[in-house]
Amino acid sequence: MDPGTDTDEWGKQNKEYRKKQRQIEYGVLNGMVFLSFVIPAAVAMLISFPMNFFYFMVIVWVHEAGHGFFCIFGNMLLCAFAGFLNEMLFTLVPGLICFGKKEIYLAGCVFIMCAGMSIQYNGWYMQSAQNPYGMTSFAGALTGQYGTMNEKTHDWSIVFKKLGLLPHSYSIGRFTEHLGCGIAKIFFITSVLAALPFMYGWRPSKLFNLIGYGALVSLLYFILTGAGAVEITLAVILSLPLLSSLCNSMQSQT
Repeated sequence: MDPGTDTDEWGKQNKEYRKKQRQIEYGVLNGMVFLSFVIPAAVAMLISFPMNFFYFMVIVWVHEAGHGFFCIFGNMLLCAFAGFLNEMLFTLVPGLICFGKKEIYLAGCVFIMCAGMSIQYNGWYMQSAQNPYGMTSFAGALTGQYGTMNEKTHDWSIVFKKLGLLPHSYSIGRFTEHLGCGIAKIFFITSVLAALPFMYGWRPSKLFNLIGYGALVSLLYFILTGAGAVEITLAVILSLPLLSSLCNSMQSQT
């Protein structure tokens, strides 16, 4: 038997083995992320709690860790912004990385859902920037200092004041809250719709086709529940690539 043939056969088998291992790893990643964040969000809504109820219990530590790390650089603006920045580093960045491989698009959608919940919470937080007095920070709750927040300790009071946007903080916060809510719900629905097909090996040809289905269902949900213009507009924008693709397919068949 030709030794070269044996080597080629072994190389082929090894390549197939590595491919199967990667598929298993991708499946584990999708499953772990889905179970860790989508299921708790669904449970929270089923028991009439806010969608981000359980998520907040985790991300608040990430938020505070951001302050703890970035504040060592001594820049007040960076220190105040660091909580939100760290949340994005732990949610938005992994989501965008996952979108680089169609095998883990599901995990990417879950991470973007988490980023949306963080954006929504920070939008709510921004709205109190002009009048933060009487509020309690997470650090204050841990140390028993309730109702002690002021303009010097409120993250977004510091950020907006430094940027000269403090008078507009409420409007910016309202928009940000609705934007985050839209992102969170669209990618929650996308993740739920994609979970079972992904489990059985389906992979979308394009990322925006996957997101588009979730956006279309979300659009219907937003209209029926009387959601704001920001959420509806976002759903329309994210569904456009899919609608365009479907129209092109129909035209090519006629």
